[in-house]
Amino acid sequence: MYVKVPKVKQVGVAWTKMLPPGLLVTATAHVTQVGWSNIQLVPRIYITPPADGIWDMDLVGELPDIIVMMYRPADIPARPLHIPNVPRWVQGVRVHASLNSMTSGERDAEFEEAVANWVPFPWEKSMAVAKGDPGDGFPWVSPQ
Repeated sequence: MYVKVPKVKQVGVAWTKMLPPGLLVTATAHVTQVGWSNIQLVPRIYITPPADGIWDMDLVGELPDIIVMMYRPADIPARPLHIPNVPRWVQGVRVHASLNSMTSGERDAEFEEAVANWVPFPWEKSMAVAKGDPGDGFPWVSPQ
């Protein structure tokens, strides 16, 4: 059975340099019993984007089959979560555990500029708009 881990100790976020932007999230869980396994990040699904632009994720794992009453703290890394096509509203990540949460991965100015100018075409946006794009995105006029 999957449940939230007691604490999140560390969160790492790496934005990919390709467009559309991707995201690699890593986390480390702090547990107090032996036997936890399959620690992973579960992203929450939004109907409307959150106002703060932070994507919430839960850090969950499988409880030990037999409850061990031995207090033995351990830090267990979660399986990295790769999201290849991140929504434009995402500004960072917040990872939730049972007793705490951590936020990480705010975008920098260089990344913001790249995302703002990104279009899903193999040519520049300015070329299509400046030449009178008929609406389908194809540059009907050859560049001069």
